Amino acid sequence: MNTVHRDTPHTLWSTDLAQPPAGPPLPIADLLLAPTQERGPTAQHALLHALILAAGGARWQHSFEYALVTGLAAVQTSEVSETSEVLALVALASTDLLRGAGALVALDAAGEERYRWAPGVQRVSAPAVSGGVACFTADARALVLLDPASGEERASVKLGTSASLSAPALADGVAYVPCRGPHLLAVGWDGKVRWRFDAPESGAVWLDKTPVVVGELVFAALTSGAVLALRVEDGALAWRADVGPAGKRLSPPVADGERVYVGARDGLHALDLGNGRAAWTFPTERRIVAAPVVAGGVVYAACHDHHLYALDAATGRESWRREVERRIEVAPVLAACGSPPTTCAIVADRGGALTAIACPLDAEELETRARSLEEADCSDEERAEAWAAAAQALADLGARERAAACQEKVARWLRQPVIRLDVQHEGLVLDAWTRLQFIARNEGYGPARNLIIRASGDQFQGQVMATQRIIRLEAKGESADWLDVRPREYGDSVPLRVSVEYQDLSGATCVCEQTIYISVAQTETGRGAGQTHHVRLPATTHVLSFDRLSPLDFERLCLWLVEGEGYVRGEHLGLAGSEQGRDVIAYKRAPDGEELWYFQCKRYKSIGAKTLRDEVDKYLALAEEKPHLRPAGVVFVVSCAASAQVREQVGDYCEQHGLEHEFWALTELDMRVKRYPDLLQEFFNLAL
Repeated sequence: MNTVHRDTPHTLWSTDLAQPPAGPPLPIADLLLAPTQERGPTAQHALLHALILAAGGARWQHSFEYALVTGLAAVQTSEVSETSEVLALVALASTDLLRGAGALVALDAAGEERYRWAPGVQRVSAPAVSGGVACFTADARALVLLDPASGEERASVKLGTSASLSAPALADGVAYVPCRGPHLLAVGWDGKVRWRFDAPESGAVWLDKTPVVVGELVFAALTSGAVLALRVEDGALAWRADVGPAGKRLSPPVADGERVYVGARDGLHALDLGNGRAAWTFPTERRIVAAPVVAGGVVYAACHDHHLYALDAATGRESWRREVERRIEVAPVLAACGSPPTTCAIVADRGGALTAIACPLDAEELETRARSLEEADCSDEERAEAWAAAAQALADLGARERAAACQEKVARWLRQPVIRLDVQHEGLVLDAWTRLQFIARNEGYGPARNLIIRASGDQFQGQVMATQRIIRLEAKGESADWLDVRPREYGDSVPLRVSVEYQDLSGATCVCEQTIYISVAQTETGRGAGQTHHVRLPATTHVLSFDRLSPLDFERLCLWLVEGEGYVRGEHLGLAGSEQGRDVIAYKRAPDGEELWYFQCKRYKSIGAKTLRDEVDKYLALAEEKPHLRPAGVVFVVSCAASAQVREQVGDYCEQHGLEHEFWALTELDMRVKRYPDLLQEFFNLAL
């Protein structure tokens, strides 16, 4: 049995910046900063885009003339408080010797410039921030230390070799400077060079990638395809490991305290920190040039084959992958996106498309996320969906009690019944008729309808093995009924199967079963005292598995449902959407005739306001070309929950364009479908 349960990755949002990325994006406060560069050999200008992390929309944009963004870093201006703020440090290298200049620019969350360090240099490397110091190199020959909050220069140290544009690594008051040559420098913040390492290779071999420091070792990647482990104390070589095809460049290394990870032409490699021996290799068809990211026991590797891979850090086993349109050349970043916040891996592909991929959660994380939504600003359906996911994950792990507790939360938010049953008798004797009393209590949050209790088992005979139907058992109500049974076996634990069947408010049939064990005497003289058996039946709710339908079947389901809900002359619109599904148009009777309505029918794992606004724009554009197709309203038929924020934003947008709107989302869609037995039979092989 698997010990880990994970849901599936899905795209939370995607934004096209229309220019290639100039480096990895940077999360800062509620924003994502993404640097891009103009295309072509004569490109000289850079842009910094500020996007809203929650949904990917644009907040502001900053242009840098005759410059290239070499790197970004975030800095807190003071200890976290109501008055502190986060600044973005933007490092620039000139693209024009006459008109450009290198600089380190600090921007606030509104995109306003707070200070600019620009003493006439041409190139500033990517910055690193640690211990209240911002550190970078200037014109490859000086290491500069600034106060990151004010921009005040604290020190400038001349270097005896040419530094690269990669950021230094900072640890314990020492900067480890990558170089455009076979060198790595260790320079103290006091300006003293602690040591210099020179690789023995001849020819054009560089140690130009940002190294990583773990404990007593610093790890660096040679352009000839080797990872070096140097001692922090004196720069002596502790070990060397050749990785991937000989002579081919590696990605910058990263580490997690047990292994160092590096991308190569043939895949991702994990090495033991202590001795450099290969721990595992994950092969890919194309190269990995972007630095991997490791967090929470998962390594995220972005590849030229258009995929982001999530791998188990200990074994290298693939957990999941997600494909984007173009190759990925810059490192992914992890951040909380969406509403409610979800951990995402954000990747920027070569074409400039930024994609936020919601990372799958294990059972513990799903339960924690569901708990966080209890007081969050979201819909009851979203809360129920989160608890249902946690319940399923825990059930898969065999954690039945915790799964049942989560399922009861689902019942609470969906106002479902939860049935508890007491079975009472005055002692049973072999081959003697005895009356069993069944007391059903609804401890849930909504009524149970058409409730029937059944008793079964080869060890018992009954004149009637099902109670009379209870038409409606209200929440917190109870009802009693009796069945006469005759045991065919005797013993201390004779099994009797008890089941309860009922319908919830949506009309879904719920069946809960449990086996109880009853003491049966062989003779009348051995008849025991009366007993009460408490049967704690699991809270059960049935939300139909829309995600298991093909796009075509979901489209067919929507068309049938539209007609069942009273709309007439339903037909496919012919516009292809995501997953190549087609939308539906139908007419609704109105006092002054008929109104045309559009139905946006798509299976989604999650949905954002921008996606739905784009659908509205599509319909309005069609109406411009064909005025007779101007809709009176739009129904969003989606297989996931729609948050209160999404509903509000989309509702406002529809209102601005004179459109009515409705949502048939998740539980609303579930309840509508369950009104039609033929739909349940056709698409879900269910019958009420």
